[in-house]
Amino acid sequence: STAPHINIRIAHPEFQELDSRIYFSQHPKNTTDTKLQELNADDAIRRPDMRQRVTAIGQPIDPNGYLEGRMYFYDATLTGIDTYISF
Repeated sequence: STAPHINIRIAHPEFQELDSRIYFSQHPKNTTDTKLQELNADDAIRRPDMRQRVTAIGQPIDPNGYLEGRMYFYDATLTGIDTYISF
């Protein structure tokens, strides 16, 4: 079965394009999503955290519990020359 996810594509002329999915932490269907489970199957030694890299971390919108819902955070890292850092 497929877990809920968002398909993303991030492109910038100075960086390698990123084409990926963002999954939601702690969703019950993550354990049965074939694409998510395949991420570590062949590459567990070299990149053991691949599933974590495509999973957004969720937290309650309202820590006091008055409002329902969660907000999710995801960091994307692109490979390339960072022209925005000066030394």
